[in-house]
Amino acid sequence: MPQPEAVLNQGGLYTDELSLKLRILDPNTHRLNVDLLNECEEYLTASAECKQNCESMMKSLKDLVEVVNAEKRRAMWLNTRLLYTSANNAKNRSLLTEQINDRKEILNRLTLQKNSLMAVEKELEETVKLLM
Repeated sequence: MPQPEAVLNQGGLYTDELSLKLRILDPNTHRLNVDLLNECEEYLTASAECKQNCESMMKSLKDLVEVVNAEKRRAMWLNTRLLYTSANNAKNRSLLTEQINDRKEILNRLTLQKNSLMAVEKELEETVKLLM
């Protein structure tokens, strides 16, 4: 037994999937409607994925900011500690200077990484705006 939709299509009647009504549609129009519906579903899927990616990126940025701030506090602590080191203790001063320089290098790398991630976040936000 043929499907009811197939019988209607043979008679020149088509069901409109958007409004669930029986309409007389040109098959090309019907196909275009179906194609448009599929493209809309793909767009919504891509938008949802983009939103998830943006949320993930924002979480990563927040985590990175916490790491950078912790390194800043540690570098400031080491710098303060260095300032209070006595002049007679050159060995300790040298060691602290070396640690501070190491932390500054780490901080510079993390700052560059943060700036890079912020640029990517900005691009993602612009993409989200374009998609919406």
